Amino acid sequence: MLTTKHHDGITLWDAPGTGHRNTAHRGPRRDLVGEIARAAGEAGLRFGVYYSGGLDWHVRPTAPLVHGEDVHDAKRPRDDEYGAYCSSQVRDLIDRYGPDVLWNDIGWPDQNMHFDQGGLGELLEHFYRQRPEGLINDRFSGAHHDFVTTEYQAGEAPVDQAWENCRGIGQSFGYNQLEGPDQYISGTQAVRHVIDAVSRGGRVLLNVGPRADGTLPEPQVEVLEQLGEFMAEHKQALAGSRGLGELQIPGADWARAVEKDGRCHVFVVGDPGVLRIAAGDLPEGFGWPAEGVEVELGGATAVPVAVSSEASGPRATVPS
Repeated sequence: MLTTKHHDGITLWDAPGTGHRNTAHRGPRRDLVGEIARAAGEAGLRFGVYYSGGLDWHVRPTAPLVHGEDVHDAKRPRDDEYGAYCSSQVRDLIDRYGPDVLWNDIGWPDQNMHFDQGGLGELLEHFYRQRPEGLINDRFSGAHHDFVTTEYQAGEAPVDQAWENCRGIGQSFGYNQLEGPDQYISGTQAVRHVIDAVSRGGRVLLNVGPRADGTLPEPQVEVLEQLGEFMAEHKQALAGSRGLGELQIPGADWARAVEKDGRCHVFVVGDPGVLRIAAGDLPEGFGWPAEGVEVELGGATAVPVAVSSEASGPRATVPS
């Protein structure tokens, strides 16, 4: 999910209406959107585009934004001309790169909410014609969405809707040279964040902030590698699962559960040592042994330990 244009108005491709104000004509002099889209396709990944439709400080300068109302209402542009400018750029992204997800930010100009040429309605219809399985997020000012979003800890996870939590590894979405280990989450925290979202029926969009030369800070790389190592073993249990939520397990500090294909997976964190979990403290309807199960925990800084059981069967198994 690439940030193709943020609030500063610089586009990472030769976007219509930008002249030389894009990365194809300045800076790296490269079509970064095209290169990353191709790399994602070659790796068998879906490709999505973030686009700041609500703010563009080059096309529509604003006074400094000092609080949430400024960002989402008072100082965002609303006119149809600006909306047509944004619509032409997003349409160009669709036609050039065929993204699977449109991830808009900060809303959309009010006066562009129409189905005439250059309007948002025409744009979204065009997207679905080109990408019938495509998805859009809920930041088009309520016009339409396929999933809803929360950000960092803001917003409540919705009931009976697809949802996604987005956050940076640090407290900033872009690279912040003043951030360090005190601001970054750890690999263990990233793992717990993903499991927690999945256990509540959601997913996570985790942001990285590259330096100016495109490299990622080593602390961010370490988080990604630790998360990747965990997911290499446990993704099959989490992807496409049904969330069973938080569990209260005596002796454990943290526990979440999911179900997939009739198999229950419980992820547990607690003080180092062996913990016996009573069958009655595990989700009902699965084949937990009557005497419960044992897990060996690694402490607060260790990744969660998983224990699983079939819907029917004599024993639970603990993945290695």
